[in-house]
Amino acid sequence: MKKRNIAALLLSSLLLVGMAAGCGPKPAEEKPATGSDAATEKAAPEAAADDVIRIGFVGPLTGDSAAWGIAQKNAIEIRVAKQNEAGGLLGKQIKLFSYDNREDPVESVNAARKLIEQDKVVAILGPNNSICGQAMNTVVEEYKIPMLCTNTTLETVTVDDDGNARPYAFRAIMVERAYVKSVVDYMYDKVGARTAACLYILSNETNVVMVNTFDELWKAKGGQVVASETTASADDVDFRAQLTKIKDLNPDIIFSPFTYKQIILMGQQARELGITSQFCGCDTWFQVNIPKSAGEQLEGCVAIASLDVSSPVLDPIKAEYKEFFGEDQTLLDGGTDPYYGYDAFMMLKKAIEDKGAYDSASIRDGLENLKDVQGCVGSLSMDPATHNPTRELAIVTIKKQADGSYAYETLGTVFGDTITLK
Repeated sequence: MKKRNIAALLLSSLLLVGMAAGCGPKPAEEKPATGSDAATEKAAPEAAADDVIRIGFVGPLTGDSAAWGIAQKNAIEIRVAKQNEAGGLLGKQIKLFSYDNREDPVESVNAARKLIEQDKVVAILGPNNSICGQAMNTVVEEYKIPMLCTNTTLETVTVDDDGNARPYAFRAIMVERAYVKSVVDYMYDKVGARTAACLYILSNETNVVMVNTFDELWKAKGGQVVASETTASADDVDFRAQLTKIKDLNPDIIFSPFTYKQIILMGQQARELGITSQFCGCDTWFQVNIPKSAGEQLEGCVAIASLDVSSPVLDPIKAEYKEFFGEDQTLLDGGTDPYYGYDAFMMLKKAIEDKGAYDSASIRDGLENLKDVQGCVGSLSMDPATHNPTRELAIVTIKKQADGSYAYETLGTVFGDTITLK
């Protein structure tokens, strides 16, 4: 399919309207409400009259995190267009509705309500932020509409405080503990680091959980955490005071769950202060602007990503993305976000195919019992007890290239407790 046809394909997927109202998806079955639940529990809105499968996407399409959300939306649009071109799902065309949440919890809730109440979707893909996912839980549980988060790592997005799986929340990537454990295992067992410092955002729940997990696992290995420094918010830009304290302790590594703008500034300021410690982190370190803006300062850092973007099995997906949307810096610089969108759609597709139905209740059951979904790299299955998938992780670094630029390179992979180096 040529680029000139993609606009027509995407448009047709948004405009297809069937004539028979009775063929639409069934509303989720509502259990009788009792006691205090009777006042708040709502049935899913009546199914739309058009004979299509309506799905939603929520993610950042403007603002600092727009590159991630746009890449995921683009990947999902490709899959929708390709699936519709091949005859759709269960003989029905797919209609995608996308909303910008600006990576804000309130906007995420508003987007979810609009998708469910106005657009009458049967499932939601996204969001890609844990705090936004937590906020959307109230809506999807209220209306019994499943959401499949693209890259939320906080455990409480899919599991409640009692350890029970939230019935309508699922995710396409691993939880933060799996990423942090992989960082700890690699830096301690393979690099040989023994002392560590942490720098994180005190007001960010994901940051706090990840640093607490790092502290627990690092000390369990026998390592020492010599400093744990905080900054107040994601808007802070000067970390020299915290870094000066860390410098005096000279740790082997500095672990930080910052997002990309703060990672860049932290790296630049640390090297200005003469800090030589090796930086490490998780998926937030895998973003297009980091090697471009601070490659020299962050060369040799280690991050655990959700997949090996250098794998040749991704070449057809990269070519397809380029055909639909042109060259994309996310792909050129090793970003994982298009592949999150791809995997999320493939998981949703398999759930619908497995159940042979596309009402929300069937999709929810299908997601909970997913097995052997062919993702971008390897097979994905869902743990019904946690609504978390099993998947291979990748160990990446930033390295200077022959032309003098800096780019990500893959050092190896992690599956469970096994590290395999290239």
